[in-house]
Amino acid sequence: MLIDMLPHRNLQRNQETMLIQGYVVAMSNIIQVEPCTFEEAMQNQVWKDVMVEEHDSIIHNDVWEVVPRPQGKSVVTSKWLFKIKHGADGNIEKYKARFVARGFSQKERVDYDEILAPVSRYTTSNLLWL
Repeated sequence: MLIDMLPHRNLQRNQETMLIQGYVVAMSNIIQVEPCTFEEAMQNQVWKDVMVEEHDSIIHNDVWEVVPRPQGKSVVTSKWLFKIKHGADGNIEKYKARFVARGFSQKERVDYDEILAPVSRYTTSNLLWL
Protein backbone atom coordinates (compact mmCIF):
# COMPACT_ATOMS: atom_id res chain seq x y z
CA MET A 1 0.00 0.00 0.00
CA LEU A 2 2.88 2.37 0.75
CA ILE A 3 4.32 1.68 -2.70
CA ASP A 4 1.03 2.74 -4.37
CA MET A 5 1.14 6.18 -2.64
CA LEU A 6 4.70 7.11 -3.63
CA PRO A 7 4.04 7.97 -7.31
CA HIS A 8 1.04 10.11 -6.28
CA ARG A 9 3.14 12.04 -3.74
CA ASN A 10 5.90 12.65 -6.28
CA LEU A 11 3.35 13.91 -8.82
CA GLN A 12 1.83 16.22 -6.21
CA ARG A 13 5.27 17.61 -5.25
CA ASN A 14 6.09 18.21 -8.93
CA GLN A 15 2.83 20.14 -9.38
CA GLU A 16 3.54 22.25 -6.28
CA THR A 17 7.07 22.92 -7.52
CA MET A 18 5.72 24.04 -10.90
CA LEU A 19 3.24 26.39 -9.20
CA ILE A 20 5.98 27.93 -7.08
CA GLN A 21 8.25 28.33 -10.11
CA GLY A 22 5.43 30.04 -12.01
CA TYR A 23 4.89 32.42 -9.11
CA VAL A 24 8.60 33.24 -8.90
CA VAL A 25 8.73 33.95 -12.66
CA ALA A 26 5.67 36.21 -12.44
CA MET A 27 7.11 38.15 -9.49
CA SER A 28 10.50 38.55 -11.15
CA ASN A 29 8.79 39.98 -14.23
CA ILE A 30 7.00 42.53 -12.05
CA ILE A 31 10.21 43.53 -10.31
CA GLN A 32 12.01 44.00 -13.63
CA VAL A 33 9.30 46.33 -14.95
CA GLU A 34 9.45 48.81 -12.05
CA PRO A 35 12.34 51.27 -12.38
CA CYS A 36 14.72 51.54 -9.46
CA THR A 37 16.25 54.89 -10.39
CA PHE A 38 15.18 58.20 -11.86
CA GLU A 39 17.33 57.53 -14.93
CA GLU A 40 15.55 54.23 -15.63
CA ALA A 41 12.14 55.89 -15.28
CA MET A 42 13.06 58.68 -17.69
CA GLN A 43 13.47 56.12 -20.47
CA ASN A 44 9.72 55.33 -20.49
CA GLN A 45 6.97 57.84 -21.29
CA VAL A 46 4.49 56.19 -18.90
CA TRP A 47 6.74 56.93 -15.93
CA LYS A 48 7.37 60.48 -17.14
CA ASP A 49 3.61 61.08 -17.23
CA VAL A 50 3.00 59.81 -13.70
CA MET A 51 5.95 61.84 -12.41
CA VAL A 52 4.43 65.00 -13.92
CA GLU A 53 1.10 64.06 -12.31
CA GLU A 54 2.78 63.64 -8.90
CA HIS A 55 4.63 66.95 -9.29
CA ASP A 56 1.40 68.76 -10.18
CA SER A 57 -0.29 67.22 -7.14
CA ILE A 58 2.51 68.38 -4.83
CA ILE A 59 2.33 71.92 -6.21
CA HIS A 60 -1.49 72.04 -6.12
CA ASN A 61 -1.70 70.80 -2.51
CA ASP A 62 1.18 72.95 -1.18
CA VAL A 63 2.84 69.87 0.29
CA TRP A 64 6.23 71.44 0.93
CA GLU A 65 7.40 74.89 1.75
CA VAL A 66 10.73 75.81 0.21
CA VAL A 67 12.78 77.98 2.58
CA PRO A 68 16.33 79.32 2.53
CA ARG A 69 18.85 76.91 4.01
CA PRO A 70 20.09 78.06 7.41
CA GLN A 71 23.83 78.45 7.65
CA GLY A 72 25.54 75.28 8.84
CA LYS A 73 22.55 73.02 8.08
CA SER A 74 22.40 70.30 5.44
CA VAL A 75 19.70 69.95 2.82
CA VAL A 76 17.08 67.20 3.12
CA THR A 77 17.46 65.03 0.04
CA SER A 78 14.60 63.43 -1.86
CA LYS A 79 13.90 60.37 -3.95
CA TRP A 80 11.42 59.07 -6.53
CA LEU A 81 9.67 55.76 -5.74
CA PHE A 82 7.97 53.80 -8.53
CA LYS A 83 5.31 51.12 -8.18
CA ILE A 84 3.00 49.21 -10.50
CA LYS A 85 -0.41 48.34 -9.07
CA HIS A 86 -1.85 45.06 -10.33
CA GLY A 87 -5.44 43.87 -10.30
CA ALA A 88 -6.66 40.52 -9.03
CA ASP A 89 -6.27 39.08 -12.53
CA GLY A 90 -2.63 40.22 -12.73
CA ASN A 91 -3.19 43.01 -15.25
CA ILE A 92 -1.65 46.42 -14.65
CA GLU A 93 -4.20 48.82 -13.14
CA LYS A 94 -2.05 51.84 -12.41
CA TYR A 95 1.48 53.19 -12.51
CA LYS A 96 2.40 55.19 -9.40
CA ALA A 97 5.30 57.54 -8.78
CA ARG A 98 5.89 59.19 -5.40
CA PHE A 99 8.36 61.95 -4.61
CA VAL A 100 9.45 61.57 -1.01
CA ALA A 101 11.80 63.45 1.28
CA ARG A 102 14.49 61.52 3.08
CA GLY A 103 13.64 62.96 6.46
CA PHE A 104 15.66 60.39 8.39
CA SER A 105 18.60 62.80 8.32
CA GLN A 106 16.69 65.38 10.38
CA LYS A 107 16.71 65.72 14.15
CA GLU A 108 13.67 66.65 16.21
CA ARG A 109 13.77 70.15 17.75
CA VAL A 110 16.85 70.94 15.67
CA ASP A 111 15.54 70.69 12.11
CA TYR A 112 11.78 70.67 12.76
CA ASP A 113 9.23 71.44 15.46
CA GLU A 114 6.01 69.85 14.21
CA ILE A 115 5.06 66.36 13.12
CA LEU A 116 2.15 66.10 10.72
CA ALA A 117 0.40 62.88 9.74
CA PRO A 118 0.15 62.46 5.95
CA VAL A 119 -3.13 60.52 6.23
CA SER A 120 -6.20 61.14 8.34
CA ARG A 121 -8.24 58.24 9.66
CA TYR A 122 -11.91 58.51 10.42
CA THR A 123 -13.30 56.80 13.49
CA THR A 124 -16.90 56.56 14.62
CA SER A 125 -16.41 59.53 16.97
CA ASN A 126 -15.18 61.64 14.02
CA LEU A 127 -18.17 60.67 11.92
CA LEU A 128 -20.63 61.89 14.53
CA TRP A 129 -19.38 65.45 14.08
CA LEU A 130 -19.48 65.45 10.28
